[in-house]
Amino acid sequence: MSKTVRLIKQQAVVKLVKGSSTLVIKTVRTAGGSSHKAVVLAVAASTLAQTAKAMTITGDAGGNSIAAITGGIPGEQLTLIFVDGNVALVDDASHSADTINLSGAFLSVLDAVITLLFDGTSWHEVSRSSN
Repeated sequence: MSKTVRLIKQQAVVKLVKGSSTLVIKTVRTAGGSSHKAVVLAVAASTLAQTAKAMTITGDAGGNSIAAITGGIPGEQLTLIFVDGNVALVDDASHSADTINLSGAFLSVLDAVITLLFDGTSWHEVSRSSN
């Protein structure tokens, strides 16, 4: 017999599903949570933590090369909106944990937008535009 317990904390729902001999913990984002967040990258940051479905990114003046995005949930899309030309996304076709698989090199410019999809292991480019 399985039992589901829901805990609500900081715009997320945590489901505890008790199996026959295993306790599985799943994190589920809810539609009521924050859908947009502004982020200023630290000096030499190479990892971005996903904290919303859409994020406006300001790079460090010295430049940032983002090689990994953490916090993804399988099947979730992430839209990044850039406000400067200081961020490069590193294209990594290894499909390793949290890496970014792009159709080609990506260097941000003012109002550039890229949408990525998380497959449970790595991120894949869905679309990009320079507005």
